[in-house]
Amino acid sequence: MSKYNFLTNNNYLFIGAIGDDSTIKKLNSLGGNVSTGYNVQRKMMDGLESLGYYSDAITGHVSPPFHIKGLVINFASSNRNENVTDISIGFVNLPVLDKIIKKYKISKASKKWIQGKENPCIFVYSLTSYYLIGAIKAKKINSKGKCIVIIPDLPEYMSFNRNVLYRTLKKIDRIIINHCIRQADALVLFSEKMKEKLPIKDKPYVVVEGIIRNINKADYLSSVEKRASNSERIIMLTGNLSYEEGIPQLLDAFSGIKEENCKLWLTGDGNAVNLINEYAKSDDRITYYGYINSYTEFAMLQQKAYIFVLMVSPRAAKSPYYFPSKLMEYLASGGIVACHKLSCIPKEYDEHLEYFEADTTDDVRRKLEELCVLESQAYIEKATSRYDFLCHKCPEEQMKKVEAMLKIL
Repeated sequence: MSKYNFLTNNNYLFIGAIGDDSTIKKLNSLGGNVSTGYNVQRKMMDGLESLGYYSDAITGHVSPPFHIKGLVINFASSNRNENVTDISIGFVNLPVLDKIIKKYKISKASKKWIQGKENPCIFVYSLTSYYLIGAIKAKKINSKGKCIVIIPDLPEYMSFNRNVLYRTLKKIDRIIINHCIRQADALVLFSEKMKEKLPIKDKPYVVVEGIIRNINKADYLSSVEKRASNSERIIMLTGNLSYEEGIPQLLDAFSGIKEENCKLWLTGDGNAVNLINEYAKSDDRITYYGYINSYTEFAMLQQKAYIFVLMVSPRAAKSPYYFPSKLMEYLASGGIVACHKLSCIPKEYDEHLEYFEADTTDDVRRKLEELCVLESQAYIEKATSRYDFLCHKCPEEQMKKVEAMLKIL
């Protein structure tokens, strides 16, 4: 454990999957598929630091089994700045062994960090059992320690694997997770309704439904105007390309749009990729870019999109119990955003989103056709009217909610 040396005396620790651009690039070059979750965590840490809460970090990288090339993958620990220490735990490309090793290493590093600290607080991002176990074990050796669990998703809605053994193991994992939640001191939820599925009882909690980067007004307005002047009407969806995320409905709806200047671009991965490729063969307006490892290349594509779509159905079991981080990314890009009205989306977003009237293919098609023929000025007004709203979703503003809760613990 000598390599896990914390060089600061910070009272805050963040356990999750933290990575700078070079780390994410390395993961993706090895076959990984990471971006959104890493970015959300980095923004949260940026927000905490802007308020004076400097957090050391322990990173346990997460990847589906055998997606990464190689047996043992290590990452050099590095400091985001002179005020923090980031410790990176590598991983072994064997599912059960990897979890055992991560649990051991994260627990040891957490215990080392918390020793002798006055009023230490550990943030844990996501309901990942080995993160939680590490935090709870550390808390037990320092009676002044606090643990705050940040919950972006509920595990029962994060996988569609129907294998009996897998589902049994997930149920056991959930028992462990619930035990850890009961020992935590407070929670940060991404949806108000999450509390219905968690053993919260009377624990304090706040809802931070999403977070975006700080936006430069001039850059934002310039991006909006460029999109509005583009003669092509590019409809774009990125991320999880699965049946469960509504991809078939989007493909059917788009096929009913006849205008040649309308394009559909999709990036990411999922179980609907073969279906996407089938549609693309018969409609050259549809382009599937695969999973893009380069953020620069990805951002260049996004800048050309006229409309972003989120296709999760309001009938989906998970829809009340999460908040789509992609929604925040789309809004911050300057494009128009179309989606179904989900119960997880607070009412304050309603005037800034374009909702499909109903959960049918025809209603999706009609809304997309309506948006594709918007006059440039109307498009600009829709996108620019939300600028002030978005400023209140920046890291510092969103983390003020967490700061208020910290002060009562």
